Amino acid sequence: MTIVFFDRQDESNPLNNATIDQASDLVKVFDGSQTRDPFFCELVGENGFNLLLGLGSTCSCAQYNRGDGSAPYLLAVLPGEIREGQTEFLMGTP
Repeated sequence: MTIVFFDRQDESNPLNNATIDQASDLVKVFDGSQTRDPFFCELVGENGFNLLLGLGSTCSCAQYNRGDGSAPYLLAVLPGEIREGQTEFLMGTP
């Protein structure tokens, strides 16, 4: 399956709008983001569904939804060590 990657926090990311069709290429994208503050990225699938990922070093989350924004949504959170009671994920330009 082919997906398109979008960094929803950093519009200047050179990987924005990159087409990915190999799992190994997606792993490289994730490996390259491990030193960043928690942020959101989105994977847009050719099947009409999107996966919004909150990536952080201590906590992560994922939301699976239809590409047109209609319900239902599936949201999953991987709990981790929460600093100061919550983790904030960056989305959009600060």
